[in-house]
Amino acid sequence: MLGREVNTPADIVYGVTEPQGDVSYDDFVEAVRDRMRKAYDVARENLQVAARRNKRYCDMQVKQKSFVVGEAVYYYNPRRFQRRSEKWARKYTGPFTVEKVLSPVNYLIRRSPRSKPLVTHVDKLRKCYETELEAVSQPRHTEPVVPSLPMSQGEGDPCSQLGDCEEAYGSDEERVARVKRSVRPPRRFIEQY
Repeated sequence: MLGREVNTPADIVYGVTEPQGDVSYDDFVEAVRDRMRKAYDVARENLQVAARRNKRYCDMQVKQKSFVVGEAVYYYNPRRFQRRSEKWARKYTGPFTVEKVLSPVNYLIRRSPRSKPLVTHVDKLRKCYETELEAVSQPRHTEPVVPSLPMSQGEGDPCSQLGDCEEAYGSDEERVARVKRSVRPPRRFIEQY
């Protein structure tokens, strides 16, 4: 009638049960145990249904990854620091080297030959496309490389151009003196005094 399930009191829906007569303690304990067992079985069935559904949704998003021995990888290791925003935190550390494939999902990785090896799941690994050796082998320029601009036609020596600017604006001392003369207090301050 209302187009939805109506919330009604349970005693109207299921009816009022007749109060039972004298019940012994043993019968009461057995009844509670049976009700708890039934509730437990129903909860387990519902949990299994939910687990199968969650597994199906998770498996749709999973992409299988595999790494070979000697490959460089990053390891997912999120760390929380006080007074630091997590937005800029590094989630991956490394690069690590894959030492051994223990199973299709477990790998033994090591950061350097002297460091302690670490067993991790494949979901915490990401392929490293740049190793430290490649970064070091690239040449570094100490001075910025700025190409010289070609002079256009009709331009003379750059020093003579600077001289022209000095003629138009005056020397540094003249400009500073001009600025000092032009800075005056506002009129309202003059009127007060």
